[in-house]
Formats: sequence, C-alpha cells, structure tokens
Amino acid sequence: MKYASVKGGIRNLIEYRRLLGTLITRDLRVKYRDTFIGFWWVLIQPLLMLSTYALVFGYIFGSRWQNKGSTGDFVLLLFCGLIIYVMFSDTVNRATTVIRSQPNFIKKVVFPVEILPMVILGSAIFNAVVNFTILFILILKGLRQVEDDVWLVSFMDYDMAYFDMESSRVQTLENPFGPKVLGM
Repeated sequence: MKYASVKGGIRNLIEYRRLLGTLITRDLRVKYRDTFIGFWWVLIQPLLMLSTYALVFGYIFGSRWQNKGSTGDFVLLLFCGLIIYVMFSDTVNRATTVIRSQPNFIKKVVFPVEILPMVILGSAIFNAVVNFTILFILILKGLRQVEDDVWLVSFMDYDMAYFDMESSRVQTLENPFGPKVLGM
C-alpha cells in the first residue's frame, strides 16, 4: 500500500478504481439524500444559480462583456467561470476534512487513505460535467442554419465556427472577432 512516487499513487488509484467509483456514487447519494427533491437537485441547483446571477448581474446591474453582446452572453460566460470555481472550492473545502470525517475507514479496516480526497474530486467533477452539459445546451441556442448543409456556431454575436453536414466537419473561423462571414 505504501508508495514513494506519483506513479505508485496512480497505480493504487487504478487498482482501487471500483472502490473509488462506489465511494463516489455513495458520496453523491449521501449529499442529496436529505434534500426535498433528491437527486434532481443536481440539475435544479445550477439552473437556480444561473437565474440568480442573470437577475442580479445581468438585469439589475446591467453587466456586459466589454460593452458588447447581450445579457444572456454575459451570464453564460459568468456561469462558465462559476462552474470551475464551484468545482475547485467544493473539492478544497471538503477534501481538507475528509480523512477526519471518515474515522471508521481509517481505524477499523485496512483502507487506501489516498483515495478519500479523490472521492471528493470525483463528486465535484460529476457536478461540473452536469453543469457543463447545461451550459452546452444553452450555448447551442447560438447554433443556426445558414445554408442547406452548413450550420454556424455563434457566441456573443461572434461567428466562431461552422459545421458542414455534407463532410461532417467542424471548421473554426480564422478570425472570429472580425466582420460577420456568413449572413442569414
């Protein structure tokens, strides 16, 4: 169980991957068990956070990104940053006390202690993936068809890339911040 290198630590994580997956699932179930809406809180919490920030920063303060774009674009950028921040802060705050909060794992059984912080990180990554999925769905609102087989991806009033259905390729634009390339 002892390891003297990062390589040995990664080897232990791979060896105990099933235990790690089970503990991550258990952590997610325990985290949302006592809530009123249960596991649906994973989807509702980021939407509530997004709508709160949209109301406060977008409509009350009227914030914009470099005085360009709409309030919705600003809120999506803010949400993108908040996803990373929440994942980091949740991991750091919970990982500092995880060993003391699980004394039965430490004292009563032979247990790989190094996976306990990884459980917290795995739980935070799961929540971040759900949040990024919500963000991706909201960004897809900027997808529009410009020709029969060509779809344009726009974000903050800038054309970022286009998707050609015929060749099944996504092609980025060389200068997305220049003038509009494809008109409607």
